[in-house]
Amino acid sequence: MRCIVRKVLEASHFPVDLAEAQDGAAAIEQINSGKFDLIFLDYNMPGLNGIDTLVQIKGKFPQLDVVVMTSHEDDTVAKRAHAAGAVAFLPKPFYPKDIDAVVQGLKGGARPGAPSET
Repeated sequence: MRCIVRKVLEASHFPVDLAEAQDGAAAIEQINSGKFDLIFLDYNMPGLNGIDTLVQIKGKFPQLDVVVMTSHEDDTVAKRAHAAGAVAFLPKPFYPKDIDAVVQGLKGGARPGAPSET
């Protein structure tokens, strides 16, 4: 999944510097030692799952934009992700246009995939 997201972001018309982590703990370590504007985080990771990783990231870097991706078809994961501070949620399978729409929305000031106020 990381490879697919990397390829889509590399092909984006937005200039990007990319970093990858194999699990939640490695992601947090990288975020602590670098400057990031946007994180794509898979829910299904070894060790910390995506929500636990998201909570730790937002605890230290509340302004950092985090997008959670998952193959879970249960809306509970999406609700938990948004409640923990995710700016968007991408259910798998997703397509390059879906990633592009998230990046475009964030660069343009919109918050794609935010829960609707009903």
